[in-house]
Amino acid sequence: MNVVFAFAVAGILYFTGLPVPVNPAVVGHVDPESREYALGIRDGDRVVEVAGKPVKSWEDVHEIVMLSRVNTMPVVFEREGRRATYDLTAEVNPVIGLKMLKLDPQDHPVVREVMKDSAAEAVGLKPGDTVLSFAQVPIAGREQFIKLIQQRPEQPTELVIRRGEETLTLTITPRLNPATQMGLIGASIGSSSQVVYVVQKPGPTPWANFVDVWNKTIGTIGALIYSKQTGVGAKDLSGPVGIFAMLAAQVSTDYRLALNFLVLLNINLAILNLLPIPVLDGGTF
Repeated sequence: MNVVFAFAVAGILYFTGLPVPVNPAVVGHVDPESREYALGIRDGDRVVEVAGKPVKSWEDVHEIVMLSRVNTMPVVFEREGRRATYDLTAEVNPVIGLKMLKLDPQDHPVVREVMKDSAAEAVGLKPGDTVLSFAQVPIAGREQFIKLIQQRPEQPTELVIRRGEETLTLTITPRLNPATQMGLIGASIGSSSQVVYVVQKPGPTPWANFVDVWNKTIGTIGALIYSKQTGVGAKDLSGPVGIFAMLAAQVSTDYRLALNFLVLLNINLAILNLLPIPVLDGGTF
């Protein structure tokens, strides 16, 4: 029934269309002393392919790198219509334990408002501050930043911001939200450039949607199985609260994104229910 429901929702998306992000993964500052600069990567270069897979956003880049079983992978950059391929090595972030490429995104979220008596006020965050990194992870978007904050309640964490022409490194401790058991800093965060969605209409066929979700699910399972190579573990999976938060975020953006998330959720549930593990309630020995 999970599969049937997923195909039914995917059928609706085929007729209503599916919003897809078109914000490209553009590189921001490249340190002249870095290996990336020596290879020829420059500010403004656009990442179009990672490990043989096309990418449309930094989210795609991070997902492919984190799930990869190898640390060195080919990355294709585009500059003024010309493409160049470089073998880049991803390094495990010591804070979150996942692999990241040493590339700084061009766009970063911006602090819009700081609440009184909050963790953000305690460390001196101000409206207009641009968030460059959190927990040593380059921040490319509002949702990524919020998700990282939620994962680190009561944990002192390095926060790098840009204020005018000055770059500041702060140590902030997200406070525990008793209602959600997640971290929060007490600041309103906006995007330096709003994510642009274009409605693909007709949307992907139900079968194409199923294949995409299947590939993502198998990729995640493979990353868990080969956790020593990927760094992905059970700690990186979301429970019911995290799933609900993600669904709510999709609803607030576009109901069709929420429907697409339901396709992903139901196919995952179908796979889990087929596994012969009693705790998952779908199988018997």
